[in-house]
Amino acid sequence: MINMIRKLTRQISVSGSEKKVSDAVLSIMADCTDKSHTDALGNIITLRRGNGKDGEKKKIMLISHIDETGFMVTDIDENGFVRFESVGPVNMLSAAYSAVEFENGTHGVIVPASEGVPAKQNSASSYVLDIGKRSKSSAGQRIKTGDIFRLKSEVVRLSEKRIAGRPLGGRIGAAVLAKAAQSLKDYDVFHDIYFVFSVQKEAGCRGAGSAAFSVDPGFAVSADVTCAEDCKPSNNPVKLGDGAAIKVMDKSIVCDPELVGALKGIALENNIRYQLEVSACETSDISAVQRTASGIPCTAISVPLRYPHTSHEEIDLGDAEECVKLICALARSEL
Repeated sequence: MINMIRKLTRQISVSGSEKKVSDAVLSIMADCTDKSHTDALGNIITLRRGNGKDGEKKKIMLISHIDETGFMVTDIDENGFVRFESVGPVNMLSAAYSAVEFENGTHGVIVPASEGVPAKQNSASSYVLDIGKRSKSSAGQRIKTGDIFRLKSEVVRLSEKRIAGRPLGGRIGAAVLAKAAQSLKDYDVFHDIYFVFSVQKEAGCRGAGSAAFSVDPGFAVSADVTCAEDCKPSNNPVKLGDGAAIKVMDKSIVCDPELVGALKGIALENNIRYQLEVSACETSDISAVQRTASGIPCTAISVPLRYPHTSHEEIDLGDAEECVKLICALARSEL
């Protein structure tokens, strides 16, 4: 699992610029699905055909986003400092004094725009990027308005099962889906399984709805992350190390109760560790799927994650492995 995560996190994939990670995903999925295509927005839609009879088998959509939060250049001042805006929700307090990387290999450091910036300021407009240039013209030889960049990626092992780094929140769901597709390669599936990798989730859940409209599934399940606030007092019951989190509700969706119940039953039947997610802090792109066309029954299978949208997010690999098992069991069922 960690090798898959590292392969996907290595690619810069800020919302709207997902091409590199898309290519990596397509290469992984080529050997374990029957067909694939990329739609006009950039969503990857792959199909593993089921062996059920027509009229009995359903279309099941398993979806995860492949984009990440980041930044876009807006201007360069006369001293070579770069102004920028965030793309998606970024914790600027965490980003301050962090290294960043551009697609062309340029590196820089995010710093406060002035000595007077309050320590608690969390707006991108209060920071600039230092790329080591002394003038607007010299900086402009390396970057230009509209270029995207991200906090520098790294994944480190904290213990046997715990890893930290980024962008775990933007890749772990895709890693779970890809690993599940590989694990299912030598097994029959009853239903038609669509593995979908959506774009622009962090910019407003823009890709998932159009992908769902194209597939028109009987139901959909997202592979994503969910906030684990077990390191502080919280109403959120999700904990690292307690298994896959089956989504019941977040602030953007109330999930289909029959589908939630079915996943709980599958988990119990297959001795898969799970917990229930009832969160007030998440916004998931499965909500865009739910509202598509005349409505689609939805839920999510999530990997608990600490410190979202910071320079070092944390997950437990055991939770990710349980998510893979649950998705595989779902895909092989006749639900």
